[in-house]
Amino acid sequence: MGPIPPWRIVFWDAGDLEADAASVDALARLQLRAKRRGYRLLFRHVPRELLALVSFLGLKEILPADDFSSAAESNSVQPSKPEV
Repeated sequence: MGPIPPWRIVFWDAGDLEADAASVDALARLQLRAKRRGYRLLFRHVPRELLALVSFLGLKEILPADDFSSAAESNSVQPSKPEV
């Protein structure tokens, strides 16, 4: 398989997703379905906490996001709702 043509790359706005296992599972399933059909999903506006979770799980290559370069690799990722 060669490189994916630009017209087969789909950008997905993931800004409303929660940082939990269900979101990671849903994104992974979307990526798998797209890959099986010859497309590639790139995720945009991913919440910092979700980026950190995806990075922690070692799925950055499977769930690529434009935002990984800055947010997920920084040490400044904080939970959005501090526990009491």
